[in-house]
Amino acid sequence: MLLDQVAGLFLPWSDANSNAIEQQLESFTVELRHRPWTQKPQKYHARSLAVLKAKYAALTETAAIDAALETTECLHWLRTV
Repeated sequence: MLLDQVAGLFLPWSDANSNAIEQQLESFTVELRHRPWTQKPQKYHARSLAVLKAKYAALTETAAIDAALETTECLHWLRTV
């Protein structure tokens, strides 16, 4: 579930959405499951990704969570600024 749905779809989409908000774009395209997906940016989801990144950054003991997030390919998305 985490690998397929979260790391494979939600986090790449959220990252592209957040970048589109930052750049004030009218729409954005991201490749999901080897297909392009285009839509208008959504401000709520850009904020939710920022909250996830902030919560990850606030962790003090990260070894166990990093191992789990690395295995599910989610870690990259939470460490990017």
